[in-house]
Amino acid sequence: MNISEEKKFCLLEKIEKQEQLSKEDESTLWLLAADEEAIIRCRVAEILVFFPTSFSRKVLIDLSKDENELVRVDACDSLCVFGDKKVVKLLMERLIHDESELVRSYAALSLGSIAYKFKISVPEIISQLIIRFKVESSEHITTSILRSLYLNDRKDEYLCHLLDRLSNEHYYIRSAVVRSLQETCTDANRQIIVDALVSLLEHEEAYAVTFKIESVLEEISKNQLYYKL
Repeated sequence: MNISEEKKFCLLEKIEKQEQLSKEDESTLWLLAADEEAIIRCRVAEILVFFPTSFSRKVLIDLSKDENELVRVDACDSLCVFGDKKVVKLLMERLIHDESELVRSYAALSLGSIAYKFKISVPEIISQLIIRFKVESSEHITTSILRSLYLNDRKDEYLCHLLDRLSNEHYYIRSAVVRSLQETCTDANRQIIVDALVSLLEHEEAYAVTFKIESVLEEISKNQLYYKL
């Protein structure tokens, strides 16, 4: 589109506020999904998660193969709202073969969400996640895998692995674990998770982590669980 980047963002902001996509919106998104600027393609991928249509699915599948890492990340993240085997297969491919650790991490998260929400390909997804957990060296990816495994297969060992990572030396891993605990909190494990988060809060120094812990504890106290497990 031969308009300024500012106007492109304005168009995307306007579309994001719509209740559903019009044909004109789809035409705009189709053009912007091929924009030369990766930041624009990222915004398209972020917006499409709110419109789970066949159009959005097609665009996100294309964007999941984009040359830019962050575009692929956003596309894999947004594909979590589509529960079909083609999307599962594509995310499996991203999980196994994508050169980006961040993309593989988000593919693992979306696979877990799809398996839980849509009850599709659950044994295959769990099996592949277990394999990837054994071979991945990145703690960021294996943390995402643990979250998805525990979300779908409530084994204590997965929860124990997550809780152990609350003492990880890297603050971004601790933050990812807090989010994972939020997403997998139930009435059955609520007290274990609350106790672990309160304990971490007492000595945590990273603001990003303390802020996340406080917000999660507040949501748990209000019984605002991420998934109704």
